Amino acid sequence: MTVKTCQSCGMPMESPAHHACGDEKSPYCVHCTTPNGVLKSREQIREQLIRFHMESLGMTREEAEEKTDEHMAKMPEWQEE
Repeated sequence: MTVKTCQSCGMPMESPAHHACGDEKSPYCVHCTTPNGVLKSREQIREQLIRFHMESLGMTREEAEEKTDEHMAKMPEWQEE
């Protein structure tokens, strides 16, 4: 079985519970969407990822912002056209 990753944040989505609204066809994870499956704003997702990096990796805010911005630039949803 192939594990999909969220097109917004890169989180592995290993089960339906990880997908927006439990829908395995959704390209986004439950963390990047509202309860009804709508993609959150780029800024909301950026802030969530900054907090995640600070809490899980012990980064300073500045380090987490830099890592998040580099990471999001690689995600399909946020690539510049």
